[in-house]
Amino acid sequence: MNVCNHQGMNVCNYQGMNVCNHQGMNVCDYRGMNVCNHQGMNVCNYQGMNVCNHQGMNVCNYQGMNVCDYRGMNVCNHQGMNVCNYQGMNVCNHQGMNVDECVCNHQGMNVCDYQGMNVCNHQGMNVCNRQGMNVCNHQSMIVCNHQGMNVCVTIKG
Repeated sequence: MNVCNHQGMNVCNYQGMNVCNHQGMNVCDYRGMNVCNHQGMNVCNYQGMNVCNHQGMNVCNYQGMNVCDYRGMNVCNHQGMNVCNYQGMNVCNHQGMNVDECVCNHQGMNVCDYQGMNVCNHQGMNVCNRQGMNVCNHQSMIVCNHQGMNVCVTIKG
């Protein structure tokens, strides 16, 4: 049911709903930091911005939707690297910039590196080197995938 803190402001009920921090903004844990309800929805950091985990870093709800970093910007994993929800939607690099062309889903399709550039998936498809060029081995030369498909010879300068 409805709960109030020692200042008479709304806190969360046992379902994790109707939450405010010590400044009357939505959502705080026992330290006055970020928090989520039991569904991972309606989440704010200590500034009232959307979405943070218990460390004030990036987070997703259980559906992988509505994701922001600690600045209220879209999407990073716990290392600040590129990340996706399980549907491959709403993706950003570690700078909080949108990476629309570099989106990875749980199947490893359309993946980005930490600079927001294209990179390969786990099937060796749609592969790029760290400079965003197509298909590379560890020397950034042209190479095949693990199935031997889409193979090119090494390009010499």
